[in-house]
This record gives sequence, structure tokens and C-alpha cells, in this order.
Amino acid sequence: MRHHGHSCNYKSFLIFIFFTLLALSPMCVISTFAQSSDAPDAEESHPGIGRESRYAEAVIAYNKKQTDESIKILDSLLKEDPHSIEYLELKALALKGKGDDKASLTVYWQLYKEKPEKERGPYAYEIATILEKQKKSADAKPYFLKSAELGFNVAASYLYVGLGEFNASHYAEAEVYFTKVTKSDIPELELVGRYYVSLCYFKMNFGTRGIQELVDARDVARSILKTDDKNTTAKSINDASAKMLEPFSRGNWFGNATLITQYDSNVQQLPAGSSITTSSNNPASIKENAMASIGYMSASNATIQYIAGYRASYNYNFNPNTKTFEYFTNNATLFLTYRPLAKTSWGVKLESNFAFQNISAPDSTPAAPTYIYNKYNFTAGVGPYFRYQLDRYWKAEINTSYRTQKFYLDDTQSGVDTSVSISAKRAAGDKYINPGVSLLVEHNGANGGDSYYNAYGLGLSNSILFPGQVTFGQNFDFLFTNYSRTAPHRTDCNYGIRFTGTKQFSPKFSVIGDVGYTDNLSSVPDAYTYHRFATSLGVSYSL
Repeated sequence: MRHHGHSCNYKSFLIFIFFTLLALSPMCVISTFAQSSDAPDAEESHPGIGRESRYAEAVIAYNKKQTDESIKILDSLLKEDPHSIEYLELKALALKGKGDDKASLTVYWQLYKEKPEKERGPYAYEIATILEKQKKSADAKPYFLKSAELGFNVAASYLYVGLGEFNASHYAEAEVYFTKVTKSDIPELELVGRYYVSLCYFKMNFGTRGIQELVDARDVARSILKTDDKNTTAKSINDASAKMLEPFSRGNWFGNATLITQYDSNVQQLPAGSSITTSSNNPASIKENAMASIGYMSASNATIQYIAGYRASYNYNFNPNTKTFEYFTNNATLFLTYRPLAKTSWGVKLESNFAFQNISAPDSTPAAPTYIYNKYNFTAGVGPYFRYQLDRYWKAEINTSYRTQKFYLDDTQSGVDTSVSISAKRAAGDKYINPGVSLLVEHNGANGGDSYYNAYGLGLSNSILFPGQVTFGQNFDFLFTNYSRTAPHRTDCNYGIRFTGTKQFSPKFSVIGDVGYTDNLSSVPDAYTYHRFATSLGVSYSL
């Protein structure tokens, strides 16, 4: 195309300049010559010159906003050459400028058909914008897509398509096109695209993803305002984002209390923070587990958020033969996270555990056993972590840990434990299929050979969301542990399957339960092969 945003025909452009100067020069000798009696003979000898002259007059009339005159001249020219691209282009522009969209659309359709396929992009875009103006988004969509396919106004075309799908409540389709807009190199279009992507996620009930995109839109808006503080689009989106993110600008306290009754066919419980695998078969017992936590999290909308918490847990075993598997555990954590609401965030976790074990008292006798709580172990660790939102559904995490362990009753278990885990979880999007997968590598550098090991784990999970705030989880775990310093050499393969259920009666109160089975197959079977069945039911209350 050749005028007002179209590509230029240099021959026509030079003729246009020539005749413009001609019209503006009252003293021009050529003008005098044109009025001589020989002029008609010249036009008859060279009819193309006559059409070019009239076309230049049409251009001048169009530039002077004399659209009716321009159209009149162009109509006469099109009678002589109905397929002239330059005549059709100028007529389409004149009709569009006049406000006659219907007639302009007809001319653009003719241009679309006249041009080869690879040159139709500009005309497809003009047809689409007129149809969009007429509120015919569905009809405009294929022409916008053709314009984008041919590389003409790509980002703007996708933006129009996205807006059409959004207004039709087709939010998933709209998100696809708005995401394409965000990949453009045009900051303002990228800004609008990101903002609408966030709105699409909110409409689809992907709140976390919507917040992440809203944070990105806010960041782009602020970047634009740094160089152009009067940019109205950037200012509007920055203000709207700030308003929507305002609830995340305040810190808050959190807490939870849980009471669980459990049956354990083979009591193996160890306190949090312990890396030691227990030996084989132990007695069964009914257990009562009590847990409570409290903490504070700063504003998640801040550049750096901290979350500090304390958790305590205690288990009481009703079988007196399992009293030494009763623990009172204290856990303190501190998370420091950079940009927690963004799609990409990272930080560091500081953690400490201090556990007490119920052991036989010095004056205990078989006839009258007595027990006292003694220091069991103390651990302190640090671990960087990285989180990334892969797409609207999946989130990936990398967690690392470096932890020192002090065991008070058996120092051979003391040492340094390190681990790295990689996980991915589908957090939303389906009621029945929300899988997760995790990989673990752990090295326990205990002082004693019996507790020194390398472990490699795989975890698979899925969550089903039933009506009535009911969540049903399925988990499978496999752990291979190599005790390389034992004599004889020991390896364990631990398989576990567990089903969990939660019924939430209110935002604060829920009932929880689970059932699980574990098989530990050891190369030293007499001492370390075991089977375990456990099931529990309890209640939980959150602040």
C-alpha cells in the first residue's frame, strides 16, 4: 500500500511532488504551457501522463481533506483502469477518512483479492479494524490473524483478537493471544498484553498466576513511567495494579493447632529434622499427636518478604512398650524470599530443630518403669531455594539444605546432612488431575558408619478436588538408601503409598485423615526389612 501508513510507489511519489509544486507556482512556465492549445494533443499521444496528472490532483484533494473531490477523480480513473492498486488504495483511504466504512471495506476487499497472498497483510489489517469498529469481532478475527501471519502489525493484531475473545468471555483463548502480545518489542503493547493476561487468569480462577502477571504488568508500567512520566496507559495500569495488589501490602500473623489420633502397626516415628532410618519391626500402638504452630509473615508485595515461624509437636503412644518412641519437638524457621509474588522468586531458608525423647529413667525397673524426657538431637540448617512458574498450571521448585546434626545419646549419628530436591506440581486447572513429581538426592555424613549413607528418592502425587471443599490426595514414594560404610554392606529400598483426605468446614476448621502402607526391603533383611500400616483421623484449626 502507498499512502498514510502504506508502502510507497516512488514513481508516483515523485510525480505527486512535481504536480504539487506545479499547482503552487503561479509564475511557472510549465503551467502556462499546459494551457496552450497543444496540451490535448499531448494527452492523446501519452494517455498515461493524463491519468498521472489526474491522480496527482486526487492526492492533492485528499491531502486538503477534499475527500469527495478526491473520490470523484479516483472513480473516473478506475473506470479506465479498474485494477490499479494505487487508485484503489487512495480511494479506500478517502472513504475511510470520510467515515464511509462500508464503502471503504468493499474497496479493501477488492485490494485483498487483487494482491498476491504474501502482500495481503496491510489490507487484511485494514479490513479487520473496520469490522472490529463495526463490533464484528468474530468476522474480524481471521483477518487479524492473517495480518499477523504475514508479519504486518503483528502485536496489534494479536491484541485485537485477544480483546475480542476476552469480551466474548473466552478467557483461555484470550490469554493465548495476549501472551503473544507480551513477546513484542513494543513496551506499551507489552504492558497492555500483560495486564489483560492477568485479568484472564483471575477470570479463570487462577488467582496465584493472575497475581504473578499483575506484578509483571506493574513492573513494565513503572519502567515506562521512568522515561515518560506522562504516559497515560502506563499510569492507568500502574494505578490499577497497585489497587489490586493492595491486600498483599500488609503483614499478618498465622497459626494452626492440630490433634490427630493414629493407629501405627509398626511404630517408627522420629522427630522432625532427624535423618536416621530406624530398624525393623517394632510394636503397634494407638498414638495421639498434637501439633501447634504460630508465625508472622511480612507483606508479600514487598521486594523481600520474611516469614518467621515456630512449630511444636508431641506424640503420646498408648502401648507402654513404645514409650521410647515418644518425642517432643521444637522447630523454628525463617524464610527470606525475593519477589514472592513474581513468576520467578528465590530465597533462603534458615531452620533449627530441638527434640526431646522419652527414655527410661535411671531408677526405672521392669516392674515399675518410669520415663523422663532427655535431649535427643539438635539440628541447624540453611538452604537456598528457587521457584519458577512454568505455565498457568505448573510450578517448579529447587530446594537445597545444609544441616548440622547433634545427637546427644549416640554421637556416631552426629554429622552434616546435605540434600537437593527438585519438584514440579500442577496446582490448578483440573478437578481430578493435579499431579506432582519430586526427585531427591541426600548425603548424610554421620560420624558412624551405620548411619552414614547416600539416598535417592522419587515422589509422585495427585490431588482430586471434590465438591464441598473436599480434597483427596494420592502419594507414592520410593527411596533407595546406600549405607556404604556398614559391614556387611547395606542397601534399602523403601516403597510407600499414602492416601490423604481433607474436609474443610470453614476457612478455619477442617477434618483431616490418612491411610498409608510402607515396605522397606533391606539387603540385611533380619534387621531392617519391615512392613508398616498406619491410619489417622484428626481435626485442624487455623487462625
